Amino acid sequence: MTDETRMQAKPAEAAEDPTWDTKWTSANVKVEPEEGESENERIARIVYFTKTMLAEMPAEEGRFVIEQMAESETKRLYGFGWKAHDIVGYVRYILTKVDYAMSDTALRRLVTRSAVQEAGASHDSAFLLTVPAYVRRLKEEVAGWDEADKFGFGIDELDNSFGRLLPGELLVLVGAQGSMKTSLMLSGVEHYLQNNPNGTAMLFSLDMAPEVVAERLLQREMHMTAERVRWHARRETEQFKDAVTRMRRKFSDRLLIYGSEPPGSQLLGKCERMTIEDVRREVEAYMPSLVAIDYLTLLRKPRQSGLDCVNEAMPTLKEMAQRYGIMFLLLSQMGRASKQLQASGSALVGSAKGGGIVEELSSAQIDLFKDAPIEPYGAPRIIATVSKTRRGVAGRSFELAYDGEPMSFTGRAKPVRREREQKPIFKSGLF
Repeated sequence: MTDETRMQAKPAEAAEDPTWDTKWTSANVKVEPEEGESENERIARIVYFTKTMLAEMPAEEGRFVIEQMAESETKRLYGFGWKAHDIVGYVRYILTKVDYAMSDTALRRLVTRSAVQEAGASHDSAFLLTVPAYVRRLKEEVAGWDEADKFGFGIDELDNSFGRLLPGELLVLVGAQGSMKTSLMLSGVEHYLQNNPNGTAMLFSLDMAPEVVAERLLQREMHMTAERVRWHARRETEQFKDAVTRMRRKFSDRLLIYGSEPPGSQLLGKCERMTIEDVRREVEAYMPSLVAIDYLTLLRKPRQSGLDCVNEAMPTLKEMAQRYGIMFLLLSQMGRASKQLQASGSALVGSAKGGGIVEELSSAQIDLFKDAPIEPYGAPRIIATVSKTRRGVAGRSFELAYDGEPMSFTGRAKPVRREREQKPIFKSGLF
């Protein structure tokens, strides 16, 4: 579409319908809303005029029309209190009617500019329930992916083994205290944002204050201990300022870090802990591409057991992952019995605290274990075992190279095997 055509839209039309951005229309197309127009009539009108505009221009310029339509409808529905995911479904319906292909990832990123937090009504999308519609959406979604949409830790051996995470999937890190779960999580989040310029992440740090998380990220950036980072911070050294500048460029506003309390609770004078409802509200408001939670059982409500907390949280997280195409990285403490089995060298390890529903609903699970050093007075070794995967190779274990000062993984790993081999239960042969 030429600039001349775009400038031909009449300002009066925009004034009559402020929710419909008419800058993209041509002079020959009228888009004023009909008085008493129903929602279905409005959709039919939008579909008609969008099709008309798409037919009048080269295919490569059609995206401009689609983006203007989607942004305009998002603003309108925002005023009605719709949530981002409901708006995505509404716009998806229109795109299907005009026969325009756009991946769910691209559509979510377009709609989230005007995402809202208030509850809204869901729009009827029964037409999407047919098998051909599902196949088409799968094709469109996969076509919009690239390597950057996958999540990994930047440790090729481990990433290849669990198959990496795709949109709509959950990965669980299970381990006892001190097994470096948080360090591996931060490595993954940092690696994902560095390799995906369009990616956004939310980190719910329920065990560690957000300020400590920021300090851990500074340790990685400055490659030094927390004590040395604080020394530089107090003196505002050039090294510290340079590190802050690099982090600002690296993360910008693409990483949101939450603490153990819901946003705004302190301003309201309340002392509340983050719950799964708070997580859902924040995720639906901002629609990130990656969500990390450290750790699961800290989402429990007052007088709620860890088991009940996980049984409530996991289905909700699974539903959000599949519905919105978000990747979830979940940290879980290891149950007491699993700790004892793991320390004894048993192959039956990795039960997350809160029950088997964690492994059941996850797409992949990695168990972390701090093993004794091989050499006397050597550093403990961090062992990662892929205990569940749908694409990679389950059962493989790796020793992850770890740098103690910045508390980060180097990206190197080597395969290891259990010292205590598991004995076969059955024998083969003629009896």
